[in-house]
Amino acid sequence: MLGPALPEKVWYYPIDHTTNTATFHALDSKFSVSIPLHPFFGCIGVAPAGGEARSSIVPAEFGGNMDSPEASVGNTAYFPVNVPGALLYVGDGHAAMGDGEIAGTAIEVPLRTRFQVSIIKGQKISWPRFENEDAIMTVGAYRPVDDALRIAYTELVAWVHHDYGLSEMDAYELLTKVGRVRLSEMVDPNYVVVASVEKKYLPAKRPSTAGPAPASTR
Repeated sequence: MLGPALPEKVWYYPIDHTTNTATFHALDSKFSVSIPLHPFFGCIGVAPAGGEARSSIVPAEFGGNMDSPEASVGNTAYFPVNVPGALLYVGDGHAAMGDGEIAGTAIEVPLRTRFQVSIIKGQKISWPRFENEDAIMTVGAYRPVDDALRIAYTELVAWVHHDYGLSEMDAYELLTKVGRVRLSEMVDPNYVVVASVEKKYLPAKRPSTAGPAPASTR
């Protein structure tokens, strides 16, 4: 903030649907390189609790502008329902993005998508989650980044304990050895961290929780 403002520059990323890539062209040299596409929604969430009106720029416990590549094909997203109807909203299409989104943007694109939305009754979660055939993932969105990481891992310990039957301390110890963490973005007012564990490291899911994980919206 003490230095001069960055110059205004625009990069265009031609997309080749045949090879499923975008091309980066340097502005100050002749260098170019292909980038594999991974389309996802940077912004996906529900209305916050308590009747609050929040800016969609700020990710939080209701989701929002998480800029998480996990919000993509092949993954199920879970959100708490805080108000009647949940008020799910989606936008901010990305074709690809590096961890951290350090310059403030991904490869920004329009997306055409089909959603399947389900209500899971009798379950409760506090923060967004993702799941696929191989792994379960939890989101922490806060500042500083160490608090975002604490939230993500606390939620993951609770998920393993509730659905897979390990005690909290056993889950804590196991994740210390096989858990993974990724910084999704660090340019919004809250940082976003996604913690994950591959299902191959977990016991069989408890019969009482078979099917979708505790959540309210898929």
